[in-house]
Amino acid sequence: MGLLNRIRRWQESKLQSHSLKGWNADGQFDDYLKYKRELAIKELALFLWEADDGNPDKSLDKYLRQAEILLKLPASTRKRGWRRLVDFYERSWFEKGLETIVSDLQRMALFDLLNVLGSLGVIIAVITYFGTEKQRREAEISIAWQTITNAAGQGGNGGRIRSLQFLNASPGANWRRRFPWICPERMVGLSEKFPICFWPRESLARLDLSLDEENKGDEYATENRILFTGAFLADIQLPNSDLIRANLSGADLSEANLSGANLFLANLSGASLFLANLSGASLFEADLTDVYLTRTNLSGAELAHADLTGADLFRANLTGADLWEANLTDANLWQANLTGADLKEANLDRSILLGTELETAEELTDLQLNNAFLCVTILPPAINLDSNRDCDKVAQILIKRVYWIESLEEAEEYINRIRNRQ
Repeated sequence: MGLLNRIRRWQESKLQSHSLKGWNADGQFDDYLKYKRELAIKELALFLWEADDGNPDKSLDKYLRQAEILLKLPASTRKRGWRRLVDFYERSWFEKGLETIVSDLQRMALFDLLNVLGSLGVIIAVITYFGTEKQRREAEISIAWQTITNAAGQGGNGGRIRSLQFLNASPGANWRRRFPWICPERMVGLSEKFPICFWPRESLARLDLSLDEENKGDEYATENRILFTGAFLADIQLPNSDLIRANLSGADLSEANLSGANLFLANLSGASLFLANLSGASLFEADLTDVYLTRTNLSGAELAHADLTGADLFRANLTGADLWEANLTDANLWQANLTGADLKEANLDRSILLGTELETAEELTDLQLNNAFLCVTILPPAINLDSNRDCDKVAQILIKRVYWIESLEEAEEYINRIRNRQ
């Protein structure tokens, strides 16, 4: 309030000091009121300029206009104006700047309201998205099963590969992770520890992908593999899947990933599993008759009581596999690796053991090998049989059982190559 009193005293002193300057030389009154007003405007402008620290960069015209506006106001309004003026010049530069910011914000009140509403809308959208996530997942599961059902009894893919992988929540797929932007790919193996990041897999037990007789295609051979015109599931990714009692007979599962899958009592008869990964899979009592298992990875697989009659296991990896009481009658075990495999009471009648690795196979007896075809077979030290006992017969058998060997000379050439490597 000190500055306001100074202004009032200053006004009175200036008006008194100039009270007689309105008379002319003839002693007549020369519009004293007009003169007094002009003087007041000039003096007030000078005061405003000085109060603004005498800023030489600002023209006095600006302060003259401000002073004129203030003096034109009514008395009551002028008083409030003086008070605001005094308050303005008594405040610090920080307070002045803050006042400017507040004034701008007030003018932007509408934009603030719109921003609040927009933020609220985003929050509601996020809550709705996560709140309905399970419902969306269930709807997608229904669509996947419908796709599989519609393709039943038909050959080809028919969308079954993607649907089965979705239902199994296979690692590596975006639908495996609930929040792909939060859960990186490296956490796929930690799904049990981070359930919030991953969807649980659906059971595929009793899945039936067999074909009707009228839709079954004929298998045909190429140089490297047998191609099937049945249900096409090549390269499918179904690790750790639940396929108990599933019917996959005649399906083309070449290069499929079924590692750790549960195929208990599953029917894979006549299927192609060329270069497939079945490591650690459970095939207990599974039907694998006439299945194509060339170069298939069956290491550590559970094959106890499995029926492998007529199966083609050329160069298959059966390291550490459990073949207890498995039926390998007429199977082709040409250069198969059975290191550490359990062959207790397995039936090897008429099986081809050409160059087969059996040196560390467990529970293998002479009796089991009496009716097998041995040629360049790597036998355990406890076996008292000639490892080349049936080489003269194997060539003829290869022509009948191996589709890509067309002549006796070709079969004998393969046998000689294996002998030379030994």
